[in-house]
Amino acid sequence: QKGFAVFSEIYYSSGWQTYIDGKPTQYSNVDYVLRGLEIPGGNHMIEFKFEPTVIKTGSSISLVSSLVVSILILLGIAYQIKQKRNKSA
Repeated sequence: QKGFAVFSEIYYSSGWQTYIDGKPTQYSNVDYVLRGLEIPGGNHMIEFKFEPTVIKTGSSISLVSSLVVSILILLGIAYQIKQKRNKSA
């Protein structure tokens, strides 16, 4: 049967994604504190995933920064090798 589940976890609107059988769905605030979810009849897999956009943005910035630093280090090493060759020639 169709039902409504209340989860004993604090409601926080930012970052949490809810899935029923792998399909995104909306959850709601229950009693100002808890999370609730309307569930269709039958057996289902319910998932709550914390996927804030700030984490994705931060990971992207971190990746780009690491690549830039790596390139700068490689360019610095190449410059030092070139300088050594010019001095010995």
